[in-house]
Amino acid sequence: MIEINFNLVKSLFNLFSGQESDSDNDFIILARREVREILVPNVNETDERISFLCAAIANYRYQQAKAAADNSMYTYAGEMIKAKKNTPLAFAESMLRDYYQLCRNIIKPQNFVFMGFSKGDVSDD
Repeated sequence: MIEINFNLVKSLFNLFSGQESDSDNDFIILARREVREILVPNVNETDERISFLCAAIANYRYQQAKAAADNSMYTYAGEMIKAKKNTPLAFAESMLRDYYQLCRNIIKPQNFVFMGFSKGDVSDD
């Protein structure tokens, strides 16, 4: 199993998210597992890109959780707060895409599954 430097990822996560966390962070633990699963076999463990990708994933998951809490808040008039394009989540997603691109030669190709659902058989006209 590939060993990802937790302390380095934590430092990068703190930098990306602006969150100062001294304890083990569940987002980092989840991201480390996710990165281990997508890396190609025999990847060089000392490749710094692995830590950056891991921190970017952890930051993205953290911003998703934060956005879910923020978007469920209501204004005084009872309307829901609308998400904007320039949110921390949008920036985290953009950064994550950049790190995936940077690591494209050390991660397994990602497969896409397209599915369709219908009410019934096509012949049920």
